[in-house]
Amino acid sequence: MELSLSLITSSTTNNISRFLIIIKFNPLYSINSTVIKVLIAGNNYYAPIQLVGDFLEDSVSTKIGSVKPTYLPGYRFVKLSDILPNYVTDTLKEALIDFDHKIKGFEMADAVLTGVETRSSSPIRILRNEEGMSNIKGIYPMGEGAGYAGGIMSSAVDGLKQVERLIKVYCS
Repeated sequence: MELSLSLITSSTTNNISRFLIIIKFNPLYSINSTVIKVLIAGNNYYAPIQLVGDFLEDSVSTKIGSVKPTYLPGYRFVKLSDILPNYVTDTLKEALIDFDHKIKGFEMADAVLTGVETRSSSPIRILRNEEGMSNIKGIYPMGEGAGYAGGIMSSAVDGLKQVERLIKVYCS
């Protein structure tokens, strides 16, 4: 399962930059009231948001700064540490600070953290042999739908690995 938060760092109409921070976690270790809290924070389909500066200082945002949220139908200010497990918020804080050393301005105080979205991978897996083929000749299952990935990046990597196998089989 993955949890992702969008970080919008620019509000100019033609140049909206979005960064996606993904933290993988095992739901068996996270069975608590987090899901219920997220639903409460984002009821009426409103997204829970917090400004990065307030998130890093562990305080609730009270007004929007230079970056305007674009999520419709709307948003609600929350303290993300109240709705997410400590290991998630601690990791996000470390990541924001670390990225700011690499990309100056990444932890801009007015940037908006919008979340929370959760996803889970396919509950089934189409088996494949060492060559990457299923039990049906010529079928090469890959990615999330086939049960070999848990998100867009791991799905892309699995697709590349499958293509490499196909090249060995058909181009050798």
